[in-house]
Amino acid sequence: HKPYLTWTGMDCNEASAQTLHCAEPAEATPERCQIACDDCSYCVAVVMVQSVGGKAKCEFRGCDTSCGCYSTGSGQCAQDLPPADAIASKGHALFSKMLDPHFCRDFAFT
Repeated sequence: HKPYLTWTGMDCNEASAQTLHCAEPAEATPERCQIACDDCSYCVAVVMVQSVGGKAKCEFRGCDTSCGCYSTGSGQCAQDLPPADAIASKGHALFSKMLDPHFCRDFAFT
């Protein structure tokens, strides 16, 4: 599957973004969250949330967020900086997918 950049202690979201419904793995691990994101259309990132005393879960972020990373040029995550919508958040781990420049192009027309 595609490589991901890991940002420990960070969440990422856009206030007006739609909830992306992807298949939630039975047990959330970084690898399983990433595979679920890879298998889900328009998933650009996944956040693993570890609640106190609860089970970890995966939350998926779609093309209407600035949570993914672009491998080329001065795009998002250049100079090893986290994505634009990333915020510090305890108990969260953000996995940003390395995207092709045109990954989200079709999303605009759905």
